[in-house]
Amino acid sequence: MSSSLMIRRPADGYLPKGFTPPATAGSGLNVPVDNLLKTPQFWLLFSTASLLATGGMGLMSVAKPMIQNVFTGSMPDLVTPTFASAYLMALAAGNLGGRIVWATVSDKVGRWNTFQGFTFLAAPIFAVSPFLINSCVMDPQGPMASVYLGAFCASTVLALSVMGGVFSVLPAYEADLYGSKYIGAIHGRFLIFASVATILGPSLLLNLRRGAESQAMQELLSKVDPQKFVHTFGVDVSNAQSLVEAKTLTISKLMTIMPPGTMDPSPFLYNSTMYCMAGLVTTASVLHFMVKPVDPKFFEKPEEEKKQ
Repeated sequence: MSSSLMIRRPADGYLPKGFTPPATAGSGLNVPVDNLLKTPQFWLLFSTASLLATGGMGLMSVAKPMIQNVFTGSMPDLVTPTFASAYLMALAAGNLGGRIVWATVSDKVGRWNTFQGFTFLAAPIFAVSPFLINSCVMDPQGPMASVYLGAFCASTVLALSVMGGVFSVLPAYEADLYGSKYIGAIHGRFLIFASVATILGPSLLLNLRRGAESQAMQELLSKVDPQKFVHTFGVDVSNAQSLVEAKTLTISKLMTIMPPGTMDPSPFLYNSTMYCMAGLVTTASVLHFMVKPVDPKFFEKPEEEKKQ
């Protein structure tokens, strides 16, 4: 509160020593809010931001259970509750750090290049995550297991930094495209992307995981000894779905009566989700590649500006 009371508007024409304002993509004119939704740039950039943020929102919603479900069983000495908590803190730091670092980068290389870089960076991160998971789980005692785990954690933190960068770079990107005069109202309309990502990310990730879990459960049930199943759960295998719906039958419980050598599918339940996220970011890359400078016909005419 004290800091907010000390904020003052700088003097007219003030610039920090040695600072040269970067050239913007716009022409110095402004797009009225009434024309915003008529521009294809709004829908392309809105979709790009939504798809980029979806992966980060999804990761944040399941970060702790994911790290525990995927790695705790195979690397219990390393992936402890303390490790999981530290991983959550690293994700938060990535989100906050991305807002600072990527905003600075965008001042140097431009907003369009930064957003396109987001897509080129995030798509491989999500696509390679299943490989890192599989490498850890299949050989948890191997010399490279900790390296794969570290790479997974670092890459997901980097993915969260991209989401933070989207939030920090977007307002300046909007000003480059539409001018700064109406940027408050314009950004308010763009912020709807955050709501879309907040809903889409977790729900998509959880639904994909639920589908993968159901498929894995059916594969295990096809291999389980029917007599052991009846002895353990008190019903026939054909009635297993009712136990699943009641949450009395889970993969971890089913694994206790599976034949020796049966692979626990729990660490691989997020693979389809990661591939889907990679696909969404790739789509975002294609959409953003079509973002071009706004057509001059949408800008405010000089005579209109004088009336205001």
